[in-house]
Amino acid sequence: MSISLTSQSKVLIIRFSSIGDIVLCTPIIRTLKKQIGCEVHFLQKERFKEVLSANPYIDKHYYLEQNDLKISLQSEKYDLLIDLHKNVRTSKFKFWLSVPSLTFHKANIEKWKLVNFTSYTSSIRHLVDRYFDAVKRLGIENDGEGLDFFISLSDSTKAMPKHYIALMIGAAHYTKQIPQKLCKEIIEASDSDFILLG
Repeated sequence: MSISLTSQSKVLIIRFSSIGDIVLCTPIIRTLKKQIGCEVHFLQKERFKEVLSANPYIDKHYYLEQNDLKISLQSEKYDLLIDLHKNVRTSKFKFWLSVPSLTFHKANIEKWKLVNFTSYTSSIRHLVDRYFDAVKRLGIENDGEGLDFFISLSDSTKAMPKHYIALMIGAAHYTKQIPQKLCKEIIEASDSDFILLG
């Protein structure tokens, strides 16, 4: 079944957590906006709001902790819900909003093995590829422009170098963290300026 969107359509994307997984949603956000031109709303946990607060491809932000969230979302009259979290809580939103929805293959067993067994190798497809598999019916394609992370202009960011490489050093699980020694080697092997995130 194909789902047809136009520049007049309104889409809600849901991804509650965490920092890295939200950043991995950004190619979907960007291609929806650039290839279809529809209105894009994003629902996430408020504690991660800075990850997407400056993203120019998002028209409206919603947060899980908001008062009257269900009523606010129902009033939007969405044409489509894209569930990039896929859990019991997001299922409730799909039920409440009662609009067409798309979701992705979560591969929970494969992910668990990767996180808990350092020697385990997997053929699991990258999360961004699985996100695009979920929305292929919309006719959007991965533009190959990678992930987005936009920083709001402020006094603290005006002193940043014009060109730099962002290195995300935070992760909740030890097996997902970049070792400090490797971070140092990456930075020392390059002539670029680095901004450390996380």
